[in-house]
Amino acid sequence: MSCWRNITLQGEPLFDLMEVQRHLKAVGIFARLIISDGKPGYLADIPRTLGYIVEVAADYPELSFLGALITSLLLINSKE
Repeated sequence: MSCWRNITLQGEPLFDLMEVQRHLKAVGIFARLIISDGKPGYLADIPRTLGYIVEVAADYPELSFLGALITSLLLINSKE
């Protein structure tokens, strides 16, 4: 998978950015499945998926706000 991280368009890391977008979409789908469809089994997948986003966001200053937001939300929810 690491070879895909080198694909760029005018210097932009397309694979990493697409990965963040897909993971955000997945979290939204998990939330819908939990709330609308009553499938709580997906709840356990959300922190791991958000963790992937935080991991990638740490590599890009442009995504640092997103990583910090997700980290703060995960820490708040883990205390509840």
